[in-house]
Amino acid sequence: MTQHFELISAALEAGKMVYSEWPLANGLAEAERLAELALGAGVRTVVGLQGRYAPEVQYARDLIRDGYVGEVLGTTLVGSGMVWGGVANRSQAYWFDNTNGASPLTSATLHALDPVHFVLGEFDKVAANLVVARKETTIAEDGTRIPVTVADQVALIGTLTSGAAVSVFYRGGASRGENLRWEINGSDGDLVLTSDWGNMQVAQLTLAGGRGADATATTIEVPASYSDGIPADLAGTPAASVARLYAQLARDLADDAHTVPDFAHALNPHRLIDAAERSSATGIAQSL
Repeated sequence: MTQHFELISAALEAGKMVYSEWPLANGLAEAERLAELALGAGVRTVVGLQGRYAPEVQYARDLIRDGYVGEVLGTTLVGSGMVWGGVANRSQAYWFDNTNGASPLTSATLHALDPVHFVLGEFDKVAANLVVARKETTIAEDGTRIPVTVADQVALIGTLTSGAAVSVFYRGGASRGENLRWEINGSDGDLVLTSDWGNMQVAQLTLAGGRGADATATTIEVPASYSDGIPADLAGTPAASVARLYAQLARDLADDAHTVPDFAHALNPHRLIDAAERSSATGIAQSL
């Protein structure tokens, strides 16, 4: 993460196509510069926001398009970062230093919000409360304690461009309760996506829904066609959505299309991060 700008800049200057994991860069200014360099180089770029390619996310989007929930009124998302807890491996220590740009906000929260954006649209306005609740964490290998400067409690509220209300809470570490629950509530029905794992981009999701006279949400089977296009041995693994992103990139290259998230696409989530940080620091909601 801390070397993204240096490495990606060099690759772009050499005229190479670049696939970057998310976050693209350490802060909005670096992301804007990388997008500018990519545009000048005239090469394809890809950013690893693979959560949108989960079959359950894709099917939820189609259900909403086809009117399953009616008018979308609001959405809530609660999740766990799974890391940034009370104990960490030495290799993870840099995640706890806010200057490195790899935090519950920039990583776990925005990885989960990209599917929200894909299904429901972007934020129009956001207010944020970013709290450093855990002041230290323990390194597992030797028991040493290191300071925590990243906000390990992330609360965002706002509206989407559609006018729907949105509320997001992400915690560092894991919960003994639910580690991922995303509800989409509409005038005629509800959809719920859940997982035991809080990082949506690698989670195995369950989709449930109810509408009309239904009293509860029940499991919705995702048609098999939504799982096509990747090797069978990757299905059901954390790599499955990454494989689906690569498969879509291959189709883009064959068809001269541009559908996968690229560096230009990455600017919007980086702007959301920047707006959330400004809102938390000032106490003022930010427009995007």
